[in-house]
Amino acid sequence: MESVEQMREGRRHPMEQHMAGNKFGKRWPQWASWAAMAVVAISLGGCAPRRVVVVRPAPPPPQYEVIPAPPYAGAVWIRGHWAWRAGRYLWIGGYYVHAAPGGVWVPGHWQRTWRGWRWIPGHYRPV
Repeated sequence: MESVEQMREGRRHPMEQHMAGNKFGKRWPQWASWAAMAVVAISLGGCAPRRVVVVRPAPPPPQYEVIPAPPYAGAVWIRGHWAWRAGRYLWIGGYYVHAAPGGVWVPGHWQRTWRGWRWIPGHYRPV
């Protein structure tokens, strides 16, 4: 601990010396709040609502697919579907995924609405 005389001579307290070497210095609370806001903003980015696609022309009939043997136990086949890309329908072939424990796969489908056709994505439904 420094004496009063040492402090009067202009010598810094050890903690002040430490903070003087710290690039954040006295702005530490400001930097911490900015970092916290950045973390919140990044994490909320995944909460954005999914864009709803509604198109006028009806989708073509599903294409025939040969379903290959499952590549592993518990694999779930996600059947192919028509997707709307760049102003036209594009066939997306089927594929296997790992089954969700305690869930049943509900396939995606095109639903007719008063505005046109809307894609309802497939999802797992709890059992």
